[in-house]
Amino acid sequence: MKKAFFILALMAATLVGFTACDDDDPADYLTTDDTTVHALIARGDSLVSTSQAVMSAKLAKSDNDLEINIKQFTFTGESMTTDFKLEDFKVTDATYHSYSFAQASGNAGGHVLTNISGHVDNETQSLSIRFTVDGTYTVYIQTPYFYSTTSRPLAAYSSITESYYAFGFANVGLGNTWSHSLVMHNVSLGNTSYSAVTITPAGDYSVRATGTGFTVQAAQTNVAVSSGSFTGTVTDLVETVDLANKTYSIDCNVSGTPYSRTGNLNI
Repeated sequence: MKKAFFILALMAATLVGFTACDDDDPADYLTTDDTTVHALIARGDSLVSTSQAVMSAKLAKSDNDLEINIKQFTFTGESMTTDFKLEDFKVTDATYHSYSFAQASGNAGGHVLTNISGHVDNETQSLSIRFTVDGTYTVYIQTPYFYSTTSRPLAAYSSITESYYAFGFANVGLGNTWSHSLVMHNVSLGNTSYSAVTITPAGDYSVRATGTGFTVQAAQTNVAVSSGSFTGTVTDLVETVDLANKTYSIDCNVSGTPYSRTGNLNI
């Protein structure tokens, strides 16, 4: 009888041990769940194709062990989608809500990936990754919404008082013309300061993907402000978003006065 009790106790202890090992504490990880992303696939500077996909990231806080999962990605020349996982990254520039990562090479769906790098920002739910496929195609994967950098990388955007910009690109059909929104935060237009100004192209405009990012041209725009009213106009909008060099430029006329900004992207 004692032997039977001993065996039962040993089995129970073993089960408890397995449960404890498999039960990951969410507080131990910086996790970004499945998020829709767009992929620009280029050869040189020329856009070859685009793909929608789903991306997630899970970073262990204790040892910076990072796992990136990409689902429903379409490699150039293939009709079927591929799901793949990448690990063994070097993680750098880590803060409580963001980090960068890099890896020399990996494999996915029978392809060799090289020059892999990216950035995750949990506060803004922004994910980016870039890599070269089989030494031929460069892939830029990015969430549809991302931000410019600020002088305070450790601070939450909600606490920032300097100007910064949010860029949104979306296209359900992934054709030639994409939809776009530009949100200017903490800016002065005319003689009035605004916490957020949303600008969307109107009339005859062009929002296009390139081999390295996006270009926007709009003679007219629609403008919405977070509070109060805006009685002026924003015209002749020209934007360039360069995912390869992580830079942006904005040029427009605000009620006839030139407005121009350049800077870096938090990607």
